[in-house]
Amino acid sequence: MAPAGASFWRKAGLSYLQYLNIATRTVRSGLKEPLRINAISREAVSYNKAGADGVKVHVGSSLPKL
Repeated sequence: MAPAGASFWRKAGLSYLQYLNIATRTVRSGLKEPLRINAISREAVSYNKAGADGVKVHVGSSLPKL
């Protein structure tokens, strides 16, 4: 149970990151078409990992669903 002075997202059982992800998806889904496409394209994430020898290796990419 969250303390009495806790934020509403904490009372709902969400972490701050989860709350921000939901808010971001909601705002981006409400944008008109040309702006929505630009916002969704910025949402793509690419993961890289540096090996023991310091060489970066592409691990994967992710595009969250709206």
